[in-house]
Amino acid sequence: MDIYTAKKITLSPESWDYVEALCKTGKKLEAIKFYRLKTGLSIKESKVQVESYCLKQGFIAKDSFPKSLKIAIPIIGFIILIIIIGTCSKSDTESVKMLQPEANKPIMVNKTWTEILHFKGNGMKKSKIIHLTGSESKIVYSYKANPGAGMGVFYVYVMEAGTQLMKDGGIPEIMSTNEDDQGESSFQKDEGDYYIIVNSVGGWALSIQELR
Repeated sequence: MDIYTAKKITLSPESWDYVEALCKTGKKLEAIKFYRLKTGLSIKESKVQVESYCLKQGFIAKDSFPKSLKIAIPIIGFIILIIIIGTCSKSDTESVKMLQPEANKPIMVNKTWTEILHFKGNGMKKSKIIHLTGSESKIVYSYKANPGAGMGVFYVYVMEAGTQLMKDGGIPEIMSTNEDDQGESSFQKDEGDYYIIVNSVGGWALSIQELR
């Protein structure tokens, strides 16, 4: 029995021409579906019939995509998926990294002026020992010369513990000759113990403050 009349199923010449046209244009799958629709055979049987017909006509029925390309498409898709996942993971890692503080970056802490010593008197006077941490410091002061003095004398020294002004000398942090004066003067010393010496003609008051 001829393969094209198997199971007493035949196609019209026009239908076979259509099958042939589909196969020649790379639409083998459509040709098989068309054959199955016309004959009622299974996909497997229809495939055998279509391929056999094409061979008899002197050509091989082909799909739109070569087999190698069909295999390559899922592989390419998988590679693209891996790249997308990797890019998202990198982006998430960078986002987390941006949110985390850098290990070696110092944490900024708001500092405030803290009074270390309140000191007042009249004339020359030496304070108790105070401890400075090495941070920025300042002296806030007010001074008023004795009546009739004619001029002001107000010197303030910050001396390192264990030293003496008369023996070791020193540079005053404040040196005013105004009869009435007030203000503040900044200074900075290494961490350690210090004391204050005031030399004046008149009454005064001062505050030693450090940024802590």
